[in-house]
Amino acid sequence: MSLSPEKRGRHTRPRSSSRGPTNFATVEGRLSCSGKHKIACLALQASNNDLEARITHLRGKVNQLDREISVLSRHVKQFNHHPFLQTWQADLLTRLIEVAYVRQKNKLPDGVSIGETNTADREILSRAYSNAARRVKWGTLDSLGLDIGHHDALQHYSDIAVYRSPNPFDTEIPFAEWLVQQSQAKPDLFAFWARLYPICYGRAVYESLVIA
Repeated sequence: MSLSPEKRGRHTRPRSSSRGPTNFATVEGRLSCSGKHKIACLALQASNNDLEARITHLRGKVNQLDREISVLSRHVKQFNHHPFLQTWQADLLTRLIEVAYVRQKNKLPDGVSIGETNTADREILSRAYSNAARRVKWGTLDSLGLDIGHHDALQHYSDIAVYRSPNPFDTEIPFAEWLVQQSQAKPDLFAFWARLYPICYGRAVYESLVIA
C-alpha cells in the first residue's frame, strides 16, 4: 500500500548537516592566532611611537643646529665686504685653537708645535690647524667663557685656513681697528669677535688700539 505525500513527510528523516562536527581544536587555534596577532600589532605600534618620538627629537636638534649655522653665516656674510676680513678671522681663530689646545694639554696634529707658524710648510700647517679646530672640545671653550657660536666657527675654520697670516699676531691691530669702526652699526658682530681678543691676544680690542 502506498503512502500519501502527507504521511510520507511525517516519516521523512531529517537531513544531516553538511558542515560536520565542530572542531574545537581549530577554533581554539584561531583564537590563539588572533591573540598573537593583537600582541604583535601592539608591539609594532609601540615601536612606531618610539621611532616617531626619536624623529621629533632629531628634527628639533637639526632645527637648532640650522639656526646656529644661520646666525654664524650671517655674521660672516655681513663682515665679508672687507678684502682682508677672512685673513683677520683666520688669524684670530688660529690663536683660539692654540689657546684651546694649551688648555686641553694636547699637541697639535701632524707633529706641528705651537709657535712654528713662520717655519713650517704652509699646507701642512693649514691641514694641522684645520684638524685641530674640529677637535677643540665645547667644554674647553665654555671654560674660557665663550659660547656655542665660537665652537661652530671653529668647525668651519678649514674654509678660511688658507687665508691665515704666517704669524697670527700680525693682524691683531688692523682687525681691532676695523671692529671698533663697526661696533655701533653691528654691535652683535663686534661682540662676537671682540670677545676673543682677551683670550687670544691677552688684551681687549680697545687695548690693542692703544699699542697701534
